Amino acid sequence: MNRPRPFILRADRVVADWRRPADVAEALAVADGVVLAVGSLADVWRAVGSDCPTRDLGDCLLAPAFHDAHLHLAKVALQRRILDIAPTWSRDEVLAAVRRAAAGSPGGWIVGRGWDHSAWGAWPDAAWLDAAAPGRPVCLTRKDGHVVWLSSAALNLADIGADQADPAGGEIVRRPDGSLNGILKETAIELAYAALPQSTPESRRVALREVWPSFWSEGITTVTDMGFKGLDLWQDLGELRADGTLGLRVAAYVMEDGLDEALALGLPQLAPDPWLRAAGLKLFLDGTLGSSTAWLLAPYEGSPDKVGLATMRAADVWEAVALAAQAGWPTAAHAIGDAAVRQALDAFAAHPTAPGGRRLRHRVEHVQLLHPEDLPRFAAGGIWASLQPVHLAADWPVADRHWGADRCRQSGYAWRSLLDAGASLALGSDAPIEPQSVLPALRVALSRRDLAGHPAHGWHPHQALPLPAALCGYTWGGAAACGWEGWLGTLGAGKAADLVALEGLRLEGTTDEMAAALDGARVRSTWLAGRPVWATASAAEADDVTSPLLLGAADRG
Repeated sequence: MNRPRPFILRADRVVADWRRPADVAEALAVADGVVLAVGSLADVWRAVGSDCPTRDLGDCLLAPAFHDAHLHLAKVALQRRILDIAPTWSRDEVLAAVRRAAAGSPGGWIVGRGWDHSAWGAWPDAAWLDAAAPGRPVCLTRKDGHVVWLSSAALNLADIGADQADPAGGEIVRRPDGSLNGILKETAIELAYAALPQSTPESRRVALREVWPSFWSEGITTVTDMGFKGLDLWQDLGELRADGTLGLRVAAYVMEDGLDEALALGLPQLAPDPWLRAAGLKLFLDGTLGSSTAWLLAPYEGSPDKVGLATMRAADVWEAVALAAQAGWPTAAHAIGDAAVRQALDAFAAHPTAPGGRRLRHRVEHVQLLHPEDLPRFAAGGIWASLQPVHLAADWPVADRHWGADRCRQSGYAWRSLLDAGASLALGSDAPIEPQSVLPALRVALSRRDLAGHPAHGWHPHQALPLPAALCGYTWGGAAACGWEGWLGTLGAGKAADLVALEGLRLEGTTDEMAAALDGARVRSTWLAGRPVWATASAAEADDVTSPLLLGAADRG
C-alpha cells in the first residue's frame, strides 16, 4: 500500500510549542496524519522536497490544536436532548420553560439542566415545579451538576420521603417544618438519577457522533473526560473508535464506581493508542461554590459553623488512591474548597509513584480556593493543577459573597500564584457546566473579568495568566497532564498533525491589549490527523475541508 504523499502548510506564523512562543516558524510538512518537519520553508523543503504540494493558509497563526483538559463528554452530547436551561435565566423563565415542556409532551419525566439560583435570593422549591407542571415528575440539574431540583411527583417516583436519611456525603434539603423542598445535594442526587429513564448505548453513541463539529469549530481536537457512570462511556468510545467515527482524541478518567471493573479489565495496562487513552481514576472530594458545598478549612462568610461537604470519607479517599496507584494509575481529584484541595494533596503525597518508582501524574481539578501553605506542594509533588478559567466569569461575585473578599484576594482562583510557584497547569472548560469555547476562556484567564467586562479592573488581577501560559495550558499542558505529550500538544517531527489556524490573535503588547484582541480572534480552520475537519465559510473551500466522520483507515491507526 502506497503511503500518502507529504504536503506542506504555510502560514504567516507557525508556533509549534507554546512553551516557546518566540520560536516562530513559517511552514510544516504533514503526511499520513503526522508532522514530518517544522521550520522555515527552506528547512521544510529540505526535509520533504520542494516539489511537495503546498497550501498557503495566509494571514493566520498555525499552532497545535486545543486540548480541553476537563469536561464531561457524554453529558455534553446528551444535554442537547434534554431541556437546556441557561444559567442566566430568571426563576420565571425557568418555570416558563418547564410549562412549555409539559404542554409539548403528553406525560412522563421532564428532565433538564442548567439553572443557577445565585441571583434568585433563595433555593428553589418543589412547589414551584408542581405549579408549572401539575402532576409531572420534573428533575432539573443545577448548572454545576451537584444539585437537583425535583417536583413532588419526582420525589414520589424516586421513593424519597421526609423520613429518608441523608446519604454519606450528601444532603436532602428540608423546609423548616421538616418537609422536603425538592433539593438534593451532592451524593443525594443519585437517589433521583436512579429513577430517571436511562440512556441506551446507541442513543449515547448517536449523540456523541453529532457533537464532534461543535468541538472542531472551537479548534479542539482532544479532550480529557472526567468520568461518566461505570464504564459506559469507555465502552461507547471504544465502539466509535472501532468503526472509525471517533471524532476527537479522548483521554478518559474512570469514576470510583467503575474502578474495580476497570482494573479487572486491565485498563491501566492497555497499550498506547493514538485516539483513546484510559488515563486514571476520578474522585469527587467536595461540592461546589455555587451550591455552597465546597469544603473549606474555615467557615463560609456569615456562617460560623458552615464549611461545606466532604463527599468522601478520608479513609475511602486514601484506599481508592492507593488501589489505583498500585495498578499504575494516577488520580484526578475534584477539589474546589481549600480543605478538599489539602485532602487531595495529602493523599497524593502518600501514594506518589506506581510500582517500579514511576511518578504518577496526579491532578487536582478546579483548585478554586487554595490555602497559601499548600501552594508549593503542587510543584514539589509533581501534582498538576487542572483549572477552568471560564468559571471565574460566573463565580467572582458568588465567591466574594460566600468566601469573603479578603480570603478570595489571597487564595481565590490563584492561577498566577500556582504558575509562579512552579506548578504545571492544564486548562479546560468543565463543559457542559460552561461552554467549551477556548478563545473567550482565554480572555477570562488574561483579564480576570467576565464576558461583560466586569469588574472593570479585573477580579484580583494579580492572579491573571499571561497569554502564552494560558495557551500552553490548553495544548501541551492538557496533553502532558494525562501522559500524552509524546504524541500531542506540540508540533514536531513524529507528532500528530492536529492543528488550529487562528485569526486575530495578538501575541505582543500589554496583557490588556492581548485580552481585548481576543474579542476579535476566531478559529479559521481545524485539522485533525492532518485533515481539515472544520473551517469558516470563507476558508472552507481554500482549506478543502473533509466531510465529518469520514476518517480513513490510516487516520484511525
